[in-house]
This record gives sequence, structure tokens and C-alpha cells, in this order.
Amino acid sequence: MLAKLFDFQMKNNLFKFIDLDNFKDIIKLKRKILFSKICFERDDIMKKRIAVISVMMENAKEHQVEFNNIVANFQQYIYGRMGLPFHNEGVSVVSIIMLGTMDEINSFTGKLGSIPEIQVKTTVSKKEMD
Repeated sequence: MLAKLFDFQMKNNLFKFIDLDNFKDIIKLKRKILFSKICFERDDIMKKRIAVISVMMENAKEHQVEFNNIVANFQQYIYGRMGLPFHNEGVSVVSIIMLGTMDEINSFTGKLGSIPEIQVKTTVSKKEMD
């Protein structure tokens, strides 16, 4: 039994019937169009923003090599870095300013956050830059 779907077009007041097989093709086509729209509009997402990343490092001596390697891998995005050691408390505080896309910022902070005994907080500007 062929299932028929009823489609009414308001623009030209036409009635047309579509069988279910064609309807599945139409759904696939609409998904492809939606996906291509998302990919095309991704250029807006890829604009750069300024981010301030705050890092609290406990036992900094144990993890500083790994921390510095990650920072070095993202050096093209980093504009400034300030570190303050609290020797008596065994904690180091690092502030990093970077300019990058949200993907780059999230990748950087995600890698930093994966290091044990490190806490990362990020503030991102609302203003987008080209």
C-alpha cells in the first residue's frame, strides 16, 4: 500500500500528492540543506575574541613542564601571561590573555584543565574581531 501525503502550497494554491518514498528523499534533502547552512554560518562562529584565562596550579613544580608545553603549543594566540607564585601556600596563579576563535580558546583551556591539580576559569569578550 502506497502511503500518500497531502501538501498544500499557499503561494500558488496547488495541491500535490507525494508518495512516502519521495517524502523520505525530501527529508534527506532538507537535512543536507540544513547541514550546509550550519557549515556556512559557522564563519560567524569562527570570528576571534579576546579571552582572559585564570589558572590555579597546586604543586606547580610537578606539572609546570606539561603546563608550559601546552602554552608553547598555543603561543601564536597568546598575547600576555603573568604568573604569581605563592610559595608558602604551594600554589601558583597564572593569568593568560589570548586572541582566538572559540574553538581555539576551548581547545586551549580544555588541555590545561586536563592537567591534574589545575583549575581553569575563562572569561571571553562579547566583541568579535575579524
